[in-house]
Amino acid sequence: MQQFWELDYEVPTWVAVLVLVAITGSIVLGFIMGTPAFILAIWGGAVQLGLGLFVIYLFYRFVVAVETIAEKY
Repeated sequence: MQQFWELDYEVPTWVAVLVLVAITGSIVLGFIMGTPAFILAIWGGAVQLGLGLFVIYLFYRFVVAVETIAEKY
């Protein structure tokens, strides 16, 4: 049985490093240019959008599971 934290796929290490460098670089650049609030707002919006899409995906999976169960009975 697969645990809930185990994925069917692996995220490559270079993707994680690239995301970390992009976030860190944009925050540092924001502080250098004097606009950290704007940069943080952009990243906050991106995180919010990602979480929203993830919740919609989970809802979609729930509906598919309910339909599958309904077809069996």
